[in-house]
Amino acid sequence: MRAAAIGACVAIAATCAVYATQPLWAPGPGVASAPSAGPTTRQPTAPAPGAPGTTSPGAGAASTGPDGVGLSDDVREKVLAAVRGPVVLDPGSLERRTVQRAALVVASSPTIALDADTGTWVRLVLPADVRLENVRLSPDGTRLLRTYPRLESIPLAGGSPTRIELDAGLPAGPDTDCLVQDAAWSRDGARIAATFGCLTFGSRRELAEAHTHVLREASLTDGRARTVERVDGYPSESYPSYSPDDAHVVTGFSSSDQPYAVRTVATDGTAPFTWDDTHVVYGDPWRDARTVLVWDEAVAPTEPGAHALLDVVTGTKTPLPVAGLANLLGYVGGRLTVRGPLTAGCDVDACFVDPASGAIDPWLDLPGGDEGAPVVLAAWGLIRSATG
Repeated sequence: MRAAAIGACVAIAATCAVYATQPLWAPGPGVASAPSAGPTTRQPTAPAPGAPGTTSPGAGAASTGPDGVGLSDDVREKVLAAVRGPVVLDPGSLERRTVQRAALVVASSPTIALDADTGTWVRLVLPADVRLENVRLSPDGTRLLRTYPRLESIPLAGGSPTRIELDAGLPAGPDTDCLVQDAAWSRDGARIAATFGCLTFGSRRELAEAHTHVLREASLTDGRARTVERVDGYPSESYPSYSPDDAHVVTGFSSSDQPYAVRTVATDGTAPFTWDDTHVVYGDPWRDARTVLVWDEAVAPTEPGAHALLDVVTGTKTPLPVAGLANLLGYVGGRLTVRGPLTAGCDVDACFVDPASGAIDPWLDLPGGDEGAPVVLAAWGLIRSATG
């Protein structure tokens, strides 16, 4: 497995192990269905008195989308400075506290965040069982979405998580087991997409006779849910991600012929494409509304073409000419980021890289943190508000 595959099978490792040993079916055509009742949610309790509060998503509780969030002028300048770099921080010297919303969250040791209300960097207080490799930051920067041990959203400001149930509409039966693999926020913050892997067993319980990949979408404004796609196969290690215009969702996908693939589908359930031997780049993989960045399982990581751009409208694949990129961190503020220690020319924790020329600019330097690979979570709506 390539070094770029950070957090493979991060949601349910045991499920990945089961899938890896079972016979698979080839993928079939996608199926879109009409909305069905769901999801059910458990409303969070209020934060403790004096704690900054937010409203976690649930049926009837609208999420604040990118167009509804604002930044003061001085904070906007600080966010711009953060996403342009270079940024040098000693995490150990920062104040430790929660935030109501964060423009950026970076996994160092300790975890740090850019407070979107003050423009200051802080050591972020998170629940003890939250790992940044396993969560997604909402577009308005107020909540984390995770799938393990259950699908739920967690307010950064404190308070109880909101559990999201999307089981309605999944394959059902006494011999069928469905587990959520991973999930993503829509860019407008109003929906959640989750991928499920479903196994149907025959007389021999240790062998699955059918594998089904299901992509479900839930509205956080009216509580309704629907199946976007249901095909033979199962989710692979790449988590789902909405395109910037919310018109497509990209996911990892596996079949009997291809253990690692990328699949995109329009959110109306049409125009699916599957690319073999590819993995979605972690972080935000979308260069623009129709182009997603992947790394290629069939090409050595040090060779040109190890990464490629996929056009989700035409189905074309264009290799990147730059070699030597490792552990890409996705796009932040429209610029591609890369982990420093594994990429020549980047001597800090994270750098910006030009995918055409290979030119590298330093971005994040955390001399007081650990030397692990940083995971960067960017609040898409807040970053867009700052960068225009």
